[in-house]
Amino acid sequence: MSLRPRRLLSLVVAVAALAACAPASVAAAPSFSDHADLRVVSQKQLDARLLAVTVSTPALGSTANIRILLPADYGADPGRRYPVFYLLHGTSGGASDWTGLGDAEKATAGLPLIVVMPDIALNDNGGGWCTNWYNGGARGVPEWETFHIDELIPWIDHNLATIAGRDGRAIAGLSQGGFCSMRATLAGNLRSTDLFMYTGNGQPGPLDPSPVNPGATSIEAMVGQDNEYFHNRLGSLGIPSFYDNYGPGTHTWPYWTRDLQQSVAPIMADFAHPPPMPSRITYTIADAQYAVFGWQVTMHRNAEEFSTLEDADARGFALAGSGSGTVVTPPSYTPGASYTLTLRGDTVEKSSTETAGPDGRLHIDVPLGPPNPYQQDTAAANATGTRTYTTTVGIADHGRPARTVPGARAGRACTGRRAVTIHIHLPPGATVTAVRLRINGRRHSARLRRGDVRVSLASLPAGTYRLKLAVHFRRGRRTGIIRAGRTRHTCRPRTRRRRGSIRP
Repeated sequence: MSLRPRRLLSLVVAVAALAACAPASVAAAPSFSDHADLRVVSQKQLDARLLAVTVSTPALGSTANIRILLPADYGADPGRRYPVFYLLHGTSGGASDWTGLGDAEKATAGLPLIVVMPDIALNDNGGGWCTNWYNGGARGVPEWETFHIDELIPWIDHNLATIAGRDGRAIAGLSQGGFCSMRATLAGNLRSTDLFMYTGNGQPGPLDPSPVNPGATSIEAMVGQDNEYFHNRLGSLGIPSFYDNYGPGTHTWPYWTRDLQQSVAPIMADFAHPPPMPSRITYTIADAQYAVFGWQVTMHRNAEEFSTLEDADARGFALAGSGSGTVVTPPSYTPGASYTLTLRGDTVEKSSTETAGPDGRLHIDVPLGPPNPYQQDTAAANATGTRTYTTTVGIADHGRPARTVPGARAGRACTGRRAVTIHIHLPPGATVTAVRLRINGRRHSARLRRGDVRVSLASLPAGTYRLKLAVHFRRGRRTGIIRAGRTRHTCRPRTRRRRGSIRP
């Protein structure tokens, strides 16, 4: 497997409030219990904030180490809950790396933040790339994704006073850990996620010892280029990110330590000021079962392949793949009310009525087309082809139109607001060199004032406007770009409701 960019990727949607420095008193360490298939083998308090826990799990067939940093005032207020920052080490490392080599304890001192640093490798070996290994079709251990996602997160939420949801979680890592921070998704799935990326170019920099490690220079040169490709891909998709290509610097701890120190402030700012939930969801994944922003999808097919939930909102969605799928919506509907479903696709055209459950969700079976017999991108699939079928589902209450074709705008959420404010997190000491804005591909003037770019749409007619912002900055001899994007639908939403209603 090729090496991936050394990046600190922080996937953050947050609501936790900042607090002043913690008091000197220290509460007793919490006692960890078994949960979600994780069995506690041992735990030890290493200092006032740092805990070392060893767990065992069938997913790995072995024990795994977890280091946990608690806020200094943890437990002082029994009702208080804290966001969690998952921080991953790199290849041939271990759970103790970030506190032993990366000054993570110092970087997070005084913050209302729980830091969780788990193993991503067994016995400090080369690592499992945070995936459930295919093992030639046999599958089985190691199942790193199962450990990190299905077991570790609920185990942490069970044992600690966390904000147990997207609003209270961030993830970051170095080298292989940076890959793990975003490996479970494709670039296009990262909309509505705040991203921070840091990379060097492999040339000896100000933090390197003498003589410089030649392996550290060559690795950083390679992954720095990979990081550039990833950044450009995000830009081509109009996905905002903070990108600091700081030039000279190698694949070594002094730079990762600095990256963490510079990441903490914007991560905490995101916890304090969470971005809004996206109005529409598009998500592509190879998993047969997944959940995203309240939508739950189960694919029924014969072979592994990509499927896409497209333009999903309260008025409908499109599902692409083969076989069929079952889609459970977010709780956006009136419990017990009836809704008209309109299905149109390659193999289906029909209407039906569905009643929302007590939880306000709709359960919708979506036929697509004959299932493909071979796993996508294998030799057999390349020889016979992998066919993708798309079915569009419109959802309407009585008196409101359903969506009829992919991308149709009937009934979509809109706003009468004609101004958009985009907040930019500049690194300390940075000087803005250029602010470039495009609205629906056309250049418009913009200025950054006190961290905000305010864009007026008052002179434009009602419609859909896609804003792409690029803020260029310089810090010393280093340059970087922060990209941000917004979509605004300016119109007047219909307000008439009848028997069933759809909540925004």
